[in-house]
Amino acid sequence: MERDVAGVEAAREQRAWLSNRFPGKPIALAEHTPTELIGVDATIPLEELRGKTIAAFCGIGNPDSFRSTLERLGKKPIAFRTFPDHHAYTRSDVEDLAKWASELPTGTQIVTTQKDWVKLRIADLGGKPLWALKIAFRVVEGETELHELLQTVLDSCNHFEPPTTLSD
Repeated sequence: MERDVAGVEAAREQRAWLSNRFPGKPIALAEHTPTELIGVDATIPLEELRGKTIAAFCGIGNPDSFRSTLERLGKKPIAFRTFPDHHAYTRSDVEDLAKWASELPTGTQIVTTQKDWVKLRIADLGGKPLWALKIAFRVVEGETELHELLQTVLDSCNHFEPPTTLSD
């Protein structure tokens, strides 16, 4: 299973383009990997979804990416709702989601993104558990160079002296 939406070949192409465009500059490769499900009172492994029906919703810039991530986990949502990126959920939205969830088959697990979940912080929708899919970010290549570059930036900040202010 590919862990990241871009895939290995797309990452190689991007790396080649960056190397050509910015010769001599360090390039780090990273991946986003689903790791677990987070609920209000529990965290469970992804395997807990095995054999269960899911429905999902999100308010992110690329909702198809979230859907694709779920499908790569072997979980094709039976229902999928989207909201605009950075959506501020209203009481009406939550009531509508609860109604939507209550009409789904018994046993359906509701999954959303962490970005959306933190805005809601509720245990369930329509009597069905609400879970956030936790995604880890991991540097897989070039980590040493990235740390060295970041340390250089931090060191330069430590030597920064703010301008003095004039007092009366």
